[in-house]
Amino acid sequence: VPDHADGVLGHAFAAAAAWLGVRGGVGGAGDDRRQARDELDAGARCLEIGDLSGAVRRLRAARSVRPASIASPLDDWLADAEARLKADQAASVVRAAVVLA
Repeated sequence: VPDHADGVLGHAFAAAAAWLGVRGGVGGAGDDRRQARDELDAGARCLEIGDLSGAVRRLRAARSVRPASIASPLDDWLADAEARLKADQAASVVRAAVVLA
């Protein structure tokens, strides 16, 4: 987790890192842990610049590298983020329809 990612964002990414086993050598190959950690860090950077779609893509990639039999601490966050992206897309369609009308 980036040092400057504090608050709720920092805690969420720390929980994801712990769940993925990227700290403390919990399970999996070292390369898998590093790749998952890199994806989490990239997701944090995406959020910092306001790229929600990029953050979702990176977190999904991290989960695919380190799948687990337990629910991810970020599952709810990912579901909410994806719902927000769908709502934003729907709003864009409505705005376009209004402009064309």
